[in-house]
Amino acid sequence: MSTSPTPSGVPPADGAAPDDLFEVLLAPEVLEADEVEALRAALRADPALAARARAFDDAEARLRGDMEASLPSRDVLVLLALEASGRGATLSEDDAARLDAARPALAQLCAAMPALENVKQRVADDAEVFEQCWMEAWRERRASPRPAVARTSRARPLWRVGVALAVVAFAAVSVLVLQRDRGLVTVTASTPGVVTLADGTTVRLASGARLTYPDPARSSVLPRTVKLSGDAFFDVTSAAERFQVQTAAARIAVLGTVFGVRASKARTEVTLVEGALAIQAGGATVRLAPGEQSQALRGAAPSSPSVVDVSRALAWSGLHVFRNTPLGDALAQLAERHGVALTTTEALRAQQVSGTFEATQPLAEILDSIALALGVHVERTEGGYRIG
Repeated sequence: MSTSPTPSGVPPADGAAPDDLFEVLLAPEVLEADEVEALRAALRADPALAARARAFDDAEARLRGDMEASLPSRDVLVLLALEASGRGATLSEDDAARLDAARPALAQLCAAMPALENVKQRVADDAEVFEQCWMEAWRERRASPRPAVARTSRARPLWRVGVALAVVAFAAVSVLVLQRDRGLVTVTASTPGVVTLADGTTVRLASGARLTYPDPARSSVLPRTVKLSGDAFFDVTSAAERFQVQTAAARIAVLGTVFGVRASKARTEVTLVEGALAIQAGGATVRLAPGEQSQALRGAAPSSPSVVDVSRALAWSGLHVFRNTPLGDALAQLAERHGVALTTTEALRAQQVSGTFEATQPLAEILDSIALALGVHVERTEGGYRIG
């Protein structure tokens, strides 16, 4: 762990150099080089911040010590999480016996450390992600004939090996779970709805999506960073500071951009409408141009950009999204969605149109807006409309 000289007149926090605290508190692998240096400089230059960081480190150490004293071994917490998530049948007889023996200690520990529930959920989420990825890999394997291999008499769930790692650093995770929820607002959309952030950015959430963002009432400095689970359509206000969306599988960095995100625990899909953005995942970065899409499985690099029909790719958003779309294609999609006949002249079919419309907006209003932009008129016909 490297350290840097402390500026003159600025003592480090007792017992730990600021750069040491940086390594303890943060995850440098998810930060850009300039962000890493800025955070190190902040710790070196602010004794009060360094003192708070050291207090965090001390709390983590005490929490780790309490856990070590209470648990016979950390992996019984994994067994408890797997049982709680409905995977108890996958435990071996030996694992089940070890879990039963540890139940009194686990119950006492869970009562003393409520954040354990978050860790248990993380274990269950990781198991689900592994299962999804494994099934995709298995489908690909079955699609490509390979030589037969010998099988063991009993298949052990391989994901348990990876899931066990989720609690190796439990104490640090537990403290972070408590810290990260301070000054944040979490919205879960029971029905589609729009959230407007403090900087003017709008986020249209699909049903079931969950968005976490800084609470403007509790923070004088509002970082443009949100966390998303589910599907959302973003219209980001331009600003000097980057806007970032964090999902389970990737991080999306933008300035002023319109894009859609579909984020499950195992996969993140990003479709760019306008502007520019970068997707960071699996140690790699992919940049998108308008009309392109990329996907990232959790732990893997994003796929290479592919050109998509933006309106069709974002149909899940509850919006009609047209960006330089030929009028003929736009009318075909509207006709399909609304079940009416829409026609135009041959000369207008190739004219490009742009606009974003609510799918619930009356079709006549959408057509009037398109016609106004093209300088033409809308006529009512038997069974539909004609633009010309």
